[in-house]
Amino acid sequence: AQAEQEAAECLRMIRGFHVQYVAYDLEYNSVSYAKEHGVVIGPALATAFAQAFCNTVRKAGYEPLLYANWDYANHMFRLHDIDAGLWYARYQSEIDREDVALWQYRDTGSVDGIEGKVDLDMAMKAFDEIEQDGACPEVWSVYNSVEECPGWAQPTVEKLVKAGAIKGN
Repeated sequence: AQAEQEAAECLRMIRGFHVQYVAYDLEYNSVSYAKEHGVVIGPALATAFAQAFCNTVRKAGYEPLLYANWDYANHMFRLHDIDAGLWYARYQSEIDREDVALWQYRDTGSVDGIEGKVDLDMAMKAFDEIEQDGACPEVWSVYNSVEECPGWAQPTVEKLVKAGAIKGN
């Protein structure tokens, strides 16, 4: 019930904004806080929370995502029981899963106008609804070959091209 309430509050807060994806994020400090208050969150409970949140989000017309790092994706959540795309945090040069919708590949990025380090993410599936022309066109980079991509991205981009997930530039 609390996960559904959290989803409802999240949906209330984004009302009026152009949002298509809403993510559920269970952090270590939330698990620690719960434990300090007598609630042990293991895989069954974490999965139930994520399912409830994501189902509420989907019923409201949004696409749910589950945000998880390697540890949570492999030990905390039963991913096959959660109907949501996986937003996967794993800071390395290559992705190590094939079921990833978004890959958070770095937490030390920089963006003009933002003070401090920021997370950097890459879409790993087609997000057809994203219109590049209207969504910060200065952010989009176009590469004509794998070799033109940043070195850290080349192994993953090459895999995506070979799998047919991305084509053209």
